[in-house]
Amino acid sequence: ALGVPRVDTHEYARENGLAIRAYCTLARVTKDDSATKEATRAADRILTTHADSRGGVTHDSPSAEVSTKLLHLADNAAFAWGLLGLWEVTHVEARLAQATTIADFVLANLEDPKGGGFFAHTADDAAVGIFAERRKPFEDNVLMLRVLGRIAKQSPDKAPAYSRSIARGLRAIATPEAIKDRGRFVGDYLLMHDETLGVRTPSK
Repeated sequence: ALGVPRVDTHEYARENGLAIRAYCTLARVTKDDSATKEATRAADRILTTHADSRGGVTHDSPSAEVSTKLLHLADNAAFAWGLLGLWEVTHVEARLAQATTIADFVLANLEDPKGGGFFAHTADDAAVGIFAERRKPFEDNVLMLRVLGRIAKQSPDKAPAYSRSIARGLRAIATPEAIKDRGRFVGDYLLMHDETLGVRTPSK
């Protein structure tokens, strides 16, 4: 009676990254080639419309995001995770390279050089007050550490730097308070420990 609800026609890097990963999981389990094709189309689309000159991806397409130049951890971690999933099912080395480019961007622009871990977005010089405080979201940090762990195991040249970032990031986010706040929802956190085992180095 009220008509069709509003449909959000924006294309977000985070949601596309998670969808790509889901399609890749479907393809791996069912051997459904159409799922791989869907994931490939989505990845190519986001790389065409969202790639930033700094090496990361924007939240929305640049044409829809003229008011901000902030890049977000959630988008880059999730899209890199999707690219790694695509690499795992296609074995196309370019996908691993694309995920690595995003990971390098995150380390250069979002990592806390003092306390470890990753900030939610790039620095905003115009932010004031509470908005100037850069948070380190638990879930996005966990996903980024999973990305680094996967790449470190496949790229010996990246392993030393990524391993240090993993160890420092783990110490930054794995506080008793943060874990308690998650309650029973610690699946991704536990998977991260398993996936980074063997590539973590003692933090300094």
